[in-house]
Amino acid sequence: MGTGCNLRILLVEDDADSREALRRLLSAQGHHVHPVQDYGSAMDVASREPIDLLVSDIGLPGRDGCELMKAIKSLYDLPGIALTAYVSEEDEARCLAAGFARYIDKPVKFSDVLEAVSSFERRADITTRAS
Repeated sequence: MGTGCNLRILLVEDDADSREALRRLLSAQGHHVHPVQDYGSAMDVASREPIDLLVSDIGLPGRDGCELMKAIKSLYDLPGIALTAYVSEEDEARCLAAGFARYIDKPVKFSDVLEAVSSFERRADITTRAS
């Protein structure tokens, strides 16, 4: 179980096995995870459910994860973590410019995902206590 404030995470990954593995990992930490496979599904969930954090693959079918982050950031001002097999400096800069706060290379190490999510968990916990 996570130690801080549990988050409502919008998880966007088009690979079903990866999506399920990440959902299980994050759920086991006490987070409420909304797993979806593409841009349209992600925007639908974000419009209906309160979300604290976007965790998204960049290489999505149709509109990519950077387009998704830009839309989520402009509408809901949420932080995001990019998961990507695109590992050049230019790709990292593109992800950060789109609004992602963190960038994790694929193949994803679960420890990297947990560390990145916990940094947002701590921020949410501090914000909740300060309110």
